[in-house]
Amino acid sequence: MHTRIMQRLAVCMSMTSVMSKDEIMELASELRRAFQERDINAIRNLYGEDVVVWHNYDQIERDREQSLQSAQWVVEEMAEFNIDDCEIFPIEGGYIQQCVFRGVYKSTGKKMETHAMIRIHCENGKVSRIEDYSDPAQGAVPDI
Repeated sequence: MHTRIMQRLAVCMSMTSVMSKDEIMELASELRRAFQERDINAIRNLYGEDVVVWHNYDQIERDREQSLQSAQWVVEEMAEFNIDDCEIFPIEGGYIQQCVFRGVYKSTGKKMETHAMIRIHCENGKVSRIEDYSDPAQGAVPDI
């Protein structure tokens, strides 16, 4: 039994390409650009088919379509959206992004400023998982 599990793990690992630091930094830059430019198609292309997005404040794992709906909400409901004070720290299998999300709610004109620490997992040139650590009292996307 143990041997069969190890064989399956080896097959799975061989199917996953390890990304270089430069490839990870390029993906990080493209994802940030896509969000700032409100380019849902670019975000869709950067997300892997099985991407999962998790937030610390609700502990819910959102699938690809739910995550894209959240991104669409940002496009439709936030004006002047920016990712500021952004630092990227590449690590094995992805990167950590420390940043401040800023924008203005179109419906109220109220400013939003959310400080975040995000762990982004990358494989095969795509984002495979996002773990977003932020305070929802500062601003958050609604449940989709």
